[in-house]
Amino acid sequence: MEPAIATFGSLTINGAGAPSLLLNANGFQPFSISTGILTVKNFSLDLSGTPPAPATTGILNIDSSVNYVVSSSQQLGPTQGTGPIALGANMLTLDTGTATGLEYEGIISGTGASLTKMGTGGSQTLKGTNTYTGDTMIKEGTLGIVSNDNLGTSGTLMLGTGLADTPTLQSQSTLTLSRPVELNATSSMIET
Repeated sequence: MEPAIATFGSLTINGAGAPSLLLNANGFQPFSISTGILTVKNFSLDLSGTPPAPATTGILNIDSSVNYVVSSSQQLGPTQGTGPIALGANMLTLDTGTATGLEYEGIISGTGASLTKMGTGGSQTLKGTNTYTGDTMIKEGTLGIVSNDNLGTSGTLMLGTGLADTPTLQSQSTLTLSRPVELNATSSMIET
């Protein structure tokens, strides 16, 4: 099945005048960004269903004017931006592939929600004061933070799940973690 939105260069979708966009992702990837950047802004985006793994060579940029609602567990490719992501009690997987330098400054929220970082060799930095209450799992690559608040309000920080990569938490400042930490791989790292 074809993706709902496919780009091969830079594209901005401005929903001004269209209050919401509902995408049911059962069986297809709603964002297939082959190269370039797809920017979404000025509407409420509600993503439900279970998509396959995303294409991870382009970047999804979520503008601060977007209210991104995740109605079921989702996996996104390389993602950056400043818009809020409301997870409910769902899991969000950020699969950066090998992309580096990605920064997400929006607030990720959700009671019982969790966040997973995937992507061998890729890096994603969270800069928002996130309020999700579930676990943060780094399975592959590097997850960068500025403070403990970037990892949600509670939940366990878990690094490694037996995958071949070196899962890394990288802090851009002095780090004080106020949560349980599990190092599940001999090559897991916390860098400050």
